[in-house]
Amino acid sequence: MNESRRPASGFTLVELMVTLAVLAILVGIAVPSFDGFVKRNRVNGAANEAVALIQLARLEAMRRNRQASAIFSGSEGTLKVGNETLRTTNANAKVECSTATVTFRPTGLAVSATSGLTVTLGSEVRSICLKDGSRVYVGRAECN
Repeated sequence: MNESRRPASGFTLVELMVTLAVLAILVGIAVPSFDGFVKRNRVNGAANEAVALIQLARLEAMRRNRQASAIFSGSEGTLKVGNETLRTTNANAKVECSTATVTFRPTGLAVSATSGLTVTLGSEVRSICLKDGSRVYVGRAECN
């Protein structure tokens, strides 16, 4: 009886344990980075939403030939033309404002010149700046 043995295929227990240990180390390194990535994306999203609301206020002021305002309070933003509320947004991040209202004339120029709005979530901060009467942009530093 001459039985031929085939070589065993698969992984040994030691190889599997080493692979799991390396995987656990990589996950331990990646999770804190991912948390920062999520925070940055939330702040960027809230800042972009605030910019969109400001730009929409400018557009509505020119379209309706009336003053329009973007009003920020906490994490909520509101677009008003006269007494009519056109849009309300709620961001995941806290929006802190030095001047809570940005108002545009029917010409599209800002009535209230503001130093800028600040969007914060934890240690992540974005500044929304209003330049030259109507140009809006987002930056990581304070508005000049």
